[in-house]
Amino acid sequence: MAAAFGLVSGVAPAAFSPPGPHSSGDLIYLSFMTITTTGYGDIVPTLRAAELLSGTAACLGILYPAILVARLVSLSSRSDGS
Repeated sequence: MAAAFGLVSGVAPAAFSPPGPHSSGDLIYLSFMTITTTGYGDIVPTLRAAELLSGTAACLGILYPAILVARLVSLSSRSDGS
């Protein structure tokens, strides 16, 4: 996800506020804060493409643990012989 944020930021430097080149650490931080839906607000998407990418990342961040838990439960129920 950080690579996608880097791509958007590279194409449009004003895609995030504060604008400008962001380090890879900043992009990993932005990715983690978006995926966990914490969003401290120090790096904020300002262009539509960045907003759509952030929304997609937030949805994936919510769905990933649910899918993982469902998969683990299904594997556990199969091994019990049920």
